[in-house]
Amino acid sequence: MTEPESGEQPLAGEAWPTLAPDSPRPGHWSGFASATREQVAATRRLGHRHLLAVVVSGLAALSALLIVLAVVLKPTPPRPCIQITCDAPEGAAPVENVPLMTIPASGVSFRPFASGDSDVTTAVGDETTSVAEIVYTDNKGGDKFGTLEIAGVSSQGLDAQQIVAQIQANNAPNAIADYVIPGAWVGYHLGYGIAYHESVNSADGSPGTKELAIMAAVQGNEAVVILAQGPQDMNLVNYLGHPTLAKFYVATFADPVINSIQWPRG
Repeated sequence: MTEPESGEQPLAGEAWPTLAPDSPRPGHWSGFASATREQVAATRRLGHRHLLAVVVSGLAALSALLIVLAVVLKPTPPRPCIQITCDAPEGAAPVENVPLMTIPASGVSFRPFASGDSDVTTAVGDETTSVAEIVYTDNKGGDKFGTLEIAGVSSQGLDAQQIVAQIQANNAPNAIADYVIPGAWVGYHLGYGIAYHESVNSADGSPGTKELAIMAAVQGNEAVVILAQGPQDMNLVNYLGHPTLAKFYVATFADPVINSIQWPRG
């Protein structure tokens, strides 16, 4: 027994009552008598070897059953993957009705989707031109929404961020960066992109703002570059019905086209 701690009083009275193994159970007793040595020895128990044999036998039977099922049952055929079938914008023609166009000089392919409110005119150039241009116009009023240019070029050892900076310097050196484009995927290859705005004068001389989005992705020595631009429209949120960082219509049309891009080597 352990000694009582300081300040504790030892338990007074008799010890807890016990019952001899062969004693008759009194009417008020709710305990159980301990088994005798003979009763314990007569109890049949499985030894460790027997238990291990049972477990191993069960595992072997389960393994055999799984092997039989794997041989007999045929796997479910994989679900066919039809590229970008869910990427077409609302109101656009089905994917199979949108032709796959290829830029001759680079071999980059894409599908020129349009939204329900726009018409598209696409030019892919010839063997000497690496840039394809999609022009979006309002199919109701004829106003020009903007353009989307796709180019397949040599990366020349540059990464996607460096290519974006180079394209911006060559095409819109006075443009001001607004934000880095989240999830800048180009033909399902992760790249880099920045949205810009630039002050310009319209044809009648009135000042305005042009929005640009430049994206690029690199695969090996090849790069695909995207340049989208169009007039700024601050009412775009009302047109879409949900918040957006974009401030020009082409940005809302571009995703399905960019996702449809096929690189020359896949």
